[in-house]
Amino acid sequence: AIVMIDTSGSISDKEINQFASECVAIMRYCGAPWIKIYLHDVLCYHSEIYSMSTIIKLPVTRGGTSHVDVFDKVLDSDDKIGCIISFTDLCTDFPKRHVPYPVVWAHPPGSGESQDVPFGNKVLVKLGE
Repeated sequence: AIVMIDTSGSISDKEINQFASECVAIMRYCGAPWIKIYLHDVLCYHSEIYSMSTIIKLPVTRGGTSHVDVFDKVLDSDDKIGCIISFTDLCTDFPKRHVPYPVVWAHPPGSGESQDVPFGNKVLVKLGE
């Protein structure tokens, strides 16, 4: 899986920490030693492979929100993609580009419940659980 983490101004530090914790849980569940994470606000500003020990050092910046650039970066990359997991509050511009992979839009409580997504599936990520 490729992970996208929305770090826009509408995402709290608590939510970013929860998103990172979810990435650790994914690695544990799958037995994966690492996970590739793309960080973005309006633009995708960083991508890196993280292990359970390095994920605590995410270089977060804040800005507006869009998923257009980050999807372009992922789809144009040489990454082997099985699925895409996007941690976001869904207050975003969605890509118009065809996405040929399963996408999970993981959002925290209080955001995204009424937001439709153009493709993929929405999943509620409860903080602290």
